[in-house]
Amino acid sequence: MHFLRRIFRGEPASGLDNYRLRRRLAVGGMGEVWLAQDPEGRPVVVKRTLDSDDQAVLELCMADEIRNMAALDHPSIPALLDAGEHDGRQFLVLEHIRGDSLWRLSRLAQAAGHRLPDGLILRIGAGIAEALAHAHSRRDETGRLLHLVHRDVTPENIMITHRGEVKLIDFGVAHSTLNERVTAPGSIYGKVAYNSPEQVLDGPVSEATDQFQLGVVLWELFSGHRLFAGGSLATVINRIASESAQELEHFRPDLSVAITDTVMRCLAFHPEDRHEGCDQLAYRLGKLAEIMDAVEGSNYASWRATLMAQGLDPQRLPSAAAQRTEPTLPQAA
Repeated sequence: MHFLRRIFRGEPASGLDNYRLRRRLAVGGMGEVWLAQDPEGRPVVVKRTLDSDDQAVLELCMADEIRNMAALDHPSIPALLDAGEHDGRQFLVLEHIRGDSLWRLSRLAQAAGHRLPDGLILRIGAGIAEALAHAHSRRDETGRLLHLVHRDVTPENIMITHRGEVKLIDFGVAHSTLNERVTAPGSIYGKVAYNSPEQVLDGPVSEATDQFQLGVVLWELFSGHRLFAGGSLATVINRIASESAQELEHFRPDLSVAITDTVMRCLAFHPEDRHEGCDQLAYRLGKLAEIMDAVEGSNYASWRATLMAQGLDPQRLPSAAAQRTEPTLPQAA
């Protein structure tokens, strides 16, 4: 990938003219995301900064995202295909994922009157834990750990392809030693209701931070309830900062102790009390998924097809942003 060498040397890369923008998929405070075509006509995703009064900050954020994405190479993380500058604005090009967000799938299951199958939840968790373990293990050219932390593991940033593959997307607020921007004291990143205690208490983030966020996702999928969401922004932050997570067993007494203990350990208030690493978490979730597969005897494709046959199509649901009612924060630099 020759464009990466140019990025790290600070030289100009390719232009956006090589890509045909087809449809805007999302727009936010830091940039916009487009479905596009590459020169060979293949679908790709283009992300670029917006014109803003904080343009310099946005460009720093995009540069950090490009560097962090360039350090990743895992089947559960979209591949960085290209990056460059166009009309003074940076952009990156990513692998296009054909599938649905976990947020849409959970809403689809809710509309059908039930939760996602337990085995599917475990497989999703194992896949995301593997992707996080990969990110956490990355090193620079001198062999030093990058300490790359995603910081925004939420249902909106987890994709499931139509073949059942799991993808962790949007490293836009990821932090690593490659970052040039400095996190301002008191900054909260991502969706507040998925933040860890150390994030809302302005403590140091680590690999255990991502593990806590994944634990919130798993807890909510298994229970069918929200863990910290509800009320004002101050209320949500106070809950995360001062309360232990409710026991999953209270909502799902039918789950095995192995499953509830694995999820609840992710949600330990103190980072050092969580799993030793996401690689260990991925292994445990994977083994539990194997057991559950033997019990449920189903797969993602057949489950999704069953819901589609009922006229429930996740692509027809409004976006998470359009449906959001809980408090959120703007992205901070």
